Amino acid sequence: MDERTAIEPELFGDAATLLERATSYVLGAAADITTATLANATPCAGWNLRTLVAHVNDSLAVVADTLASRVPDDGEDSAAPVATLRNRARFLLETSLGHPDDVHVGGLPLDGRIAAATGALEIAVHGWDIARACGRDSPIPDGLATALIRLAPMVVTEETRPFLFGPPVVWSRQAPPGERLVAHLGRNPVARPDGGLIPPG
Repeated sequence: MDERTAIEPELFGDAATLLERATSYVLGAAADITTATLANATPCAGWNLRTLVAHVNDSLAVVADTLASRVPDDGEDSAAPVATLRNRARFLLETSLGHPDDVHVGGLPLDGRIAAATGALEIAVHGWDIARACGRDSPIPDGLATALIRLAPMVVTEETRPFLFGPPVVWSRQAPPGERLVAHLGRNPVARPDGGLIPPG
């Protein structure tokens, strides 16, 4: 049986819109990064903010290449990680608002909706990581988080979780969707990277 039909691509709906919203969210989070904060701890164990930004930059390039068969030209900003993030996020917004029916990942065919939704999930949660590393309580927007919560079990399975995210954190089902999403992806929604608690707002 075709792997793509096994995970019901039609459930991914308008994945391009999710990707657009996630990319806009990470751009907003990146606005708080300064030279000083690049040394801050992040919710990603063992990574400081500089390492996280480099990872997000790679992810943005992979998503753009997968969906648009193009990668951004970072030009003179290639050595400036935050400028690179902004450039690649804007490039993605400008070129990948749609998605092809089929793409190829690792040489294998994949429904474009699944690729776009997977990119949205990765970008959104790392946007939250960036905001938290900068000391901000900036939840993933409710509508985006609600859609991604529905898709997360199809993307983050028992087989893929060890390579993508930490074990889920037990959290209230009555909590806001952004908190439930990051908890599902292995984050404590109210913990600061330094071990303290971050106040709301």
